[in-house]
Amino acid sequence: MHGLIQLGLLALNSCWVALLSIAAGCREPSIVELSRINERENKNVADGLAWGYYLAHLKIVLPKLDEQIDKSEKYRGKIKSKKLYILVPKNCDTFEKIQAADSRVKVDGNLEPYEIYRAGTPRVYKHTVHSIQRTAEEEPCYLVLEYATTLMTLHEMSMYANSGLSREQREEQVMLFYIKLKEILDKCLKCRNKYELVPFSGEPTKIADVLMNTIRGTAVAIGAEERT
Repeated sequence: MHGLIQLGLLALNSCWVALLSIAAGCREPSIVELSRINERENKNVADGLAWGYYLAHLKIVLPKLDEQIDKSEKYRGKIKSKKLYILVPKNCDTFEKIQAADSRVKVDGNLEPYEIYRAGTPRVYKHTVHSIQRTAEEEPCYLVLEYATTLMTLHEMSMYANSGLSREQREEQVMLFYIKLKEILDKCLKCRNKYELVPFSGEPTKIADVLMNTIRGTAVAIGAEERT
């Protein structure tokens, strides 16, 4: 039994390593990887959450992101990467404030909010700007950042025995959520190049490092495209 548990954990870790490889652009998920996960009875949970996050939030805020940054006298010159960075923790743990997880990531302010009507109800949308400064010598980096908050639903589901979603299945759903959400966003012309999904282990004290590595990797990729 102990051997089977170890084997199961090894398989789950391998899945997450595969996801990080996919996120880094090293490769696409294999048919075997996707089909194995899709055989699970809860396969539609991740798809539903991805579509819900897109339709209720990202589809609305991403097309206006450039405009909202440019409106801000405080941030139009500070935010170098005009993207929404979305944290995707493997364990679905989120904090009310990201700086409570990693003190090097601080709330710096907000972009100007805007209001639209949805189904007859006014909804206010705003972006929070964070600054990252890992050392006293390092210049702060400013970015628009949030958790993929819909993953809180997965976390809460896994806490209920009658949901049929174990912790192991939850981690599989995070992988499927990431893949589905990226697929949806890449097909939306108004959202393309305005977001960056940032998958990580969920260890909160690593957030600043993960984000800076992602930002620098994006800058290198853009520079390479401009030179070609």
